[in-house]
Amino acid sequence: MVKRSLFSLGILFCLNLSHHRCYAQSADAPPTMPDRTIPPVTTPTPTNTGDTLESPKAAPGKYEEYQSICRTNEYDHIFYFSEDLKNKRIKLLRDKISSGKDVSKIKIRLLKEYVDQRKTPAFNELYSEVKNMKLTPYENSLVDAYDAYQQKKLKVARDILVKLIAPNIKNIESAKFLAEIYKEQGNFFEAAQIYYDLNKQQSGGFYDFLCEALILDSHHADGEKACQKAIKETPHNPYSVVFLGISYREKDMRVEAIEQFTNSLKVKETEMGLTCLAELYFIDNKFAAAVKYFEKSLALTPQSARALIGLGWAQLKDKNTKDALLTFKKVCHADRKNEVEIRKAYKYLMAQNSPEAKKFIDLIQTCNE
Repeated sequence: MVKRSLFSLGILFCLNLSHHRCYAQSADAPPTMPDRTIPPVTTPTPTNTGDTLESPKAAPGKYEEYQSICRTNEYDHIFYFSEDLKNKRIKLLRDKISSGKDVSKIKIRLLKEYVDQRKTPAFNELYSEVKNMKLTPYENSLVDAYDAYQQKKLKVARDILVKLIAPNIKNIESAKFLAEIYKEQGNFFEAAQIYYDLNKQQSGGFYDFLCEALILDSHHADGEKACQKAIKETPHNPYSVVFLGISYREKDMRVEAIEQFTNSLKVKETEMGLTCLAELYFIDNKFAAAVKYFEKSLALTPQSARALIGLGWAQLKDKNTKDALLTFKKVCHADRKNEVEIRKAYKYLMAQNSPEAKKFIDLIQTCNE
C-alpha cells in the first residue's frame, strides 16, 4: 500500500494539493484504461486565420481542429494563490522544521513548495542546505528531480523519477510529480497510467486527476467514467465537472456541455468554468451571454489572458466596438505577442467595411511603442 505522503502529517499532505482537493476522499473501482500502445494526443497550435474563437469544424471528438481556448486548468495552481496564502503555506512548513521532527523530510517538502511557488532563489538556497544533509538514496534522487524541474530540464527530472518509482510506485509524492511532468510535456496518456495505478493501490483518491488526464488525451468514454467517479468521490471539486463538460463539448454535445459548466459553478466559481461557459455561448452566437461570463471570469482571475481575449472578441461580435477596442488595448499591453489578435480584429472589421477598423490598426502602432 502506497503511503499517503512522505510523512504522516495530514496537514502537509493537504498542502501538496490544490486548495479544492483538501477534503476526505472515498474509494471506488478504476475505469478500464486504453492499451498502452495508443500514442498520446498532443494539443496543436492554433493555425486558423479568422477569429480566435470558432465553432468545431471536425467530426465530434476530433479536437485537433477544435481550437478551444478553454481546455486546460491554467490558474488553479499554487503559483496563482494569494501572496498571503502562499506565505502561510511556507510558514507552516518552517514551523514544522523548527519543531525538530522529520526535519529532512519537511525540508524536502518545502523544496517542492518553492518549486510550485516559483521562488527560485529560496529554492536554490534550501537545495544547497538539503544536499549537505544525510539523505536516503530515494530522498537524494527526489531532491535532484526537483532541482532539474525548476531549471526547466523536464526530461532530466522525468528520467530521475521514472527510475525512482520503477518497477512499482513507491511513494505518492514522486508518482504525482512524475505525472505533473508528463502533463506538462503533453503526454497525458502516461500521466493517466500513473493515476490509474495510484487509484488501484490506494483504493481511489485520484479520480479527479485521472478524469483530467483522460479527457485531455481525448479518451472520452473512459474519461467520462473517471469524471463521474471523481464527482462522487470529491463532490466539492468543480474541475471534474468542468472536464466532463469539456468531453461533451468536444463531442459537439453543446447542450450537455453547457449544463456541466453551469453545474461546476454551483459547486464553486472558477476561471475555467466561467471561461469554458463563455466560450460555448460565443460559439452559439450568444455574444451578450459570452460577454457576461468572460467578465465574471476576469473579475475572479484578472490575469486570465484567454478570458480577456475572449471578452474582446465577444464584444466585437456583439457590435460593441468601443468596449472591444478598450479590451484589445488591455490584451496588447498584457503581452505584445497578443498583437496578432488585434490584427485579426482589424481584418474582421475591414471585411465588415466598418469605419472603426482604423482604430484597431492604430492600436497596433501604440502596442509596439
